[in-house]
Amino acid sequence: MKIKPLSLIILAAGLIYTCVGPPDAEHGFVENFPVVVNIDSVFVYTLRGEDYSFEETYNIQMDLSEGREITSILVVTEYIGSISDTSQIWLLNDQDFVQQSWTFSSNLIQVETQAVDSIYYFPTKVMMSGNHFSGVLEFTLTSTTSSD
Repeated sequence: MKIKPLSLIILAAGLIYTCVGPPDAEHGFVENFPVVVNIDSVFVYTLRGEDYSFEETYNIQMDLSEGREITSILVVTEYIGSISDTSQIWLLNDQDFVQQSWTFSSNLIQVETQAVDSIYYFPTKVMMSGNHFSGVLEFTLTSTTSSD
């Protein structure tokens, strides 16, 4: 029996079309897989964690020249507490000194704005650490001019 090439193409297309992949996440995030946006005007770290441990450092790509302000937004939702969860975020300068820090162990929303100052407040890195974190973490830094 000889199979025609057109039959093979139709058979292959049918198999590809009927294959089933993993289900789409209902909430828009894949658990324990952080999403990071790091560009000249914003840094965003988003995570849906389930007993997730991590330690990550990112060089900030934002424009942080004099006359700019950094607004930080930290939102933690669906937090499931754990004695072993010690989640923290630090902003570090180019000498790795802590410029600002957050520790969270519950649902929270925090918004802060700080003027960029080349001597006193000039963060260049974001360091994040979590030990058995369960919940949704959204951390955003935006850089705007003081007059915006």
